[in-house]
Amino acid sequence: RVPEGFVQLVIQDLDFPSVFPKADLKKAGVLFEAKMDSYWQRKFLLLNAGHTIVATLAQALGLGGKTIADAMQDLVIAHTLTQIHSQELMPLIKDQSPEALAKFASDTRTRFLNPALGDQVARVGAEGGRKIPKYVLYSIRQAHSKNDGNFKGLTAVLAAWLLMLAESKAANGTPVMLKDEKNFEKYSLATLGQQVRVAANDPKIESRTEAIKGMLKGKADFFG
Repeated sequence: RVPEGFVQLVIQDLDFPSVFPKADLKKAGVLFEAKMDSYWQRKFLLLNAGHTIVATLAQALGLGGKTIADAMQDLVIAHTLTQIHSQELMPLIKDQSPEALAKFASDTRTRFLNPALGDQVARVGAEGGRKIPKYVLYSIRQAHSKNDGNFKGLTAVLAAWLLMLAESKAANGTPVMLKDEKNFEKYSLATLGQQVRVAANDPKIESRTEAIKGMLKGKADFFG
């Protein structure tokens, strides 16, 4: 089995040392770009944030004992990630064509489906206290400021994590072990909810948690 089939090397095209044959590197597929910001955004939002989204939803749905590849077999999770990619995260990335972004997002989801990687939902999801603010809350802030407040899926992910944190269990009653348990006050619903209200200008964000809880239990479409 191939652990990872995706390969891409992007180098900032400044004064590249002449000892390296740039033409040969280009033939091998290396990309030289004057600006790297869009490539950083692409990885940060579509890959890193996407990874956290899958793990969080999988834990919330009681799949903590599975791998990321297993979680991606769940139609609710796969559909939710696809929708968040296309509707909420891709519009935040500048200086890349919609076609290039769509391909990278699709490739990312394919990478998540690779069983050879063996990445555990529990390992990724246990670090929500670090990853949710870094990736999900950051994306909500960016979405609110740049694409007309389209962050419904992202707030669903945030609410799912907050519910697990508050109850230490998934929607189906499965116990969830989170590294954040000792720091609950830091990441409580009120505290993080306040941050989201400020970021998203949504005074009723906390009220969404019960709706999300119902969605998780029924495995309903977050976008229905």
